[in-house]
Amino acid sequence: MRFPHASVRGIAFSLSTWEEETWTPAFYLIADSGELSDDEPGWWRAEDSENRGWHQVAIEGEGPDRVLIPDVAAPGEYLLCTANAVDEACALLTVTG
Repeated sequence: MRFPHASVRGIAFSLSTWEEETWTPAFYLIADSGELSDDEPGWWRAEDSENRGWHQVAIEGEGPDRVLIPDVAAPGEYLLCTANAVDEACALLTVTG
């Protein structure tokens, strides 16, 4: 993913599905943070979030931020959003099977 140059965000993202007229997180994704640390891309189901988290780092700039889309994500439309940014950024994503 790429962002506007002045964008400040962390390494966490949410991947949400449309349920009952609202976007509901299905997965949390961790981006590799490039040269800032040794973080590897990863993910977990939102329902498995207890005692889970991510490093609190501030990333500024265009990216790229690389995430893994879970191989268990069913085909369909998702909303991919920053999960720990002051100004949330989102994009629609289509998963195909």
